[in-house]
Amino acid sequence: MVSPQILEDFTIRYAEKFKSSILIKSFKSVGGGCINNGGRLSTGQGDFFIKWNSAEKYPRMFEAEAMGLELLLSQNSIRIPEVIIVGDNDLESYLVLEYIESSIKKSDYWEVLGQQLANLHRVVDGEFGLDHNNYIGSLPQPNQKHDEWVLFFIEERLTHQLKLARDNGKINSSMLKKFEALFLKLEEIFPKEKPSLLHGDL
Repeated sequence: MVSPQILEDFTIRYAEKFKSSILIKSFKSVGGGCINNGGRLSTGQGDFFIKWNSAEKYPRMFEAEAMGLELLLSQNSIRIPEVIIVGDNDLESYLVLEYIESSIKKSDYWEVLGQQLANLHRVVDGEFGLDHNNYIGSLPQPNQKHDEWVLFFIEERLTHQLKLARDNGKINSSMLKKFEALFLKLEEIFPKEKPSLLHGDL
């Protein structure tokens, strides 16, 4: 169950952002997440999807998610839920999104989705990386920019996660050496491509 503190903070932030008060009518838990709690929040202004977790355990997770969603939304390539409010009350962080009803897939669903993703991937940049760090699941993920894909992949994806795994006793030095050998082969494995906009959770 979402805490009264989150609901109170949400109503305050909503009023500040939209210059209008909001009446919360009901809340219903929604399953499916493995890291965050989630639910459907019914209000006088309609329904919203809310997700929350520990502010201490996952600092700025939802701020990063909101920035990523707004970046994807700005491309007008694929249907993305609108970010309503992102906030915290010191103990918990939360993200409130537009609620999108489930529906039956149309016959051309996969074809349309493929076209939309192709349009998203046509959004290119001069460097691999992002202007903010985010998370991969529950783990922090750096996104420092690099000119070369292989260097970005090694430094910002593999090496960072390998260090976390080593520091937490999940892998040994033998496994690290195998990855070092793999790094030398990556130039041969990956074709040359321009940096393009992706969504990792898809």
